[in-house]
Amino acid sequence: MPDADVVLEFRDVTVLFDAVKALDNISLKVHRGETWVFLGAAGSGKTVLLKTAMGLVRPDAGHVSVFGQEITTMEERELFRIRAEMGMLFQESALFDSLTIEENVAYPLRNQPGREVSAEEIHERVVDALGFVELEDTLDKVPSELSGGMRRRVGIARASVTNPPLVLYDSPTAGLDPITANTIMAFVAKQRDLKQTTTLIVSHRFQDGELMANYVFDEKSAALQRPSNGAAPAAHTVFAVMKEGTIAFQGTQEELHRSTDPYVSKFGGQT
Repeated sequence: MPDADVVLEFRDVTVLFDAVKALDNISLKVHRGETWVFLGAAGSGKTVLLKTAMGLVRPDAGHVSVFGQEITTMEERELFRIRAEMGMLFQESALFDSLTIEENVAYPLRNQPGREVSAEEIHERVVDALGFVELEDTLDKVPSELSGGMRRRVGIARASVTNPPLVLYDSPTAGLDPITANTIMAFVAKQRDLKQTTTLIVSHRFQDGELMANYVFDEKSAALQRPSNGAAPAAHTVFAVMKEGTIAFQGTQEELHRSTDPYVSKFGGQT
């Protein structure tokens, strides 16, 4: 029987692109409430892993289960139902240039089969989602009128507008300056801590994982804070380092720091 606590499972998953293994016999289990941070060089398979979890890429071998349901051979109409319970922030946010910010954020509510949401409720939920990322005054703007960091925040709002229990973030801080990047991660942590989401993050920055592992979102200060009395954040954070389609390392932040593998240690935040 499937473990009810396992939100996402890969079992011996291989994905081929022109006979090259983008994922090579990957196995992992993501439990409810966990945060997974995937690090690794460009082309190591991080984004492919997220797309495979969404059913956007089909495995050539192995099995993928989401919420205890095998999605490997699901038809597209069935996958829509599963994706309705998942949020995804794509690289560079992937907003629709011709739509307003309100229309962009409303898109999942309006276009997922099986969802019947009134226009009034859609508007209310979009306003709430944009308020969550402090952009409620951008409803009538278009993406080109916003900065890169603001567009990323709109992407987070769109990924969370359906209140999904599982949210995937593909390079949420790529191309941003350090201050803006930390602001984005504060909103990712806010989503995790206030809405109890299971979170998968692909990143090139060890700092993104460090923030998720060591800080929590504090509602009073509206910022990230270290837990008081040395307590660890409620969500367990797993670090995974990918190399040529494989998971070269999986463990805690401390274990990542202690790794003596030359490749893995490059992503461990050592100075």
